[in-house]
Amino acid sequence: MVLVDILVRILQRNLMERINLNVPPEIRARIRALAKASRRTEGEVTRELVVRALDQIDRAAAIEAIKRAQTPEHVQRVLEIANAMERLRSPLEVRRDQAKRRAAR
Repeated sequence: MVLVDILVRILQRNLMERINLNVPPEIRARIRALAKASRRTEGEVTRELVVRALDQIDRAAAIEAIKRAQTPEHVQRVLEIANAMERLRSPLEVRRDQAKRRAAR
């Protein structure tokens, strides 16, 4: 297992580019706590957070582009369908998904 960890670190160094990131002390403390809780390094946690944030930005931009391309009637119909689908799901599923969306913001 140790050999695998060493090989992974060597590969990551060769496949990724390094950046320096300055953050406020309270953000650093949060990253440190996340790293400790997940038994990973601060760098690994920070990298994952940055990648996720960029992915969310890309998705949000794509959604906005789709919305701009749709007619108001089509947007209204999609909203009606989405509302109908929400009513079909259990209240527990809906609450869980809403919590995930709030956490992602």
